[in-house]
Amino acid sequence: MVDEETIRTYDAKAGDYAKRFARDEPSGYLKSFVMLVKQGGRELDWGCGPAAASFHLQETGFTPDPIDASPEMVALANERFGLKAMLGTFILILSRKA
Repeated sequence: MVDEETIRTYDAKAGDYAKRFARDEPSGYLKSFVMLVKQGGRELDWGCGPAAASFHLQETGFTPDPIDASPEMVALANERFGLKAMLGTFILILSRKA
């Protein structure tokens, strides 16, 4: 089930969100991630928002696959960074072994 109210909220606040989390360089967490994975690989950025992390991954030689449930976030990612961000949602299904 997709939470339409949450998606509408992200759509309405996409620009504010992008400004708040804009970075000229990758965060410390992203730098650590880049050091741990094989260079040149594909990276899934699920819930990418405005995709600043995907942009930084691309700049360091990775091929990011940014995906977000908010059409406005996807538009920002593509407009600001020239990424091929995609619209998508997911459903988490948990199973428990008896």
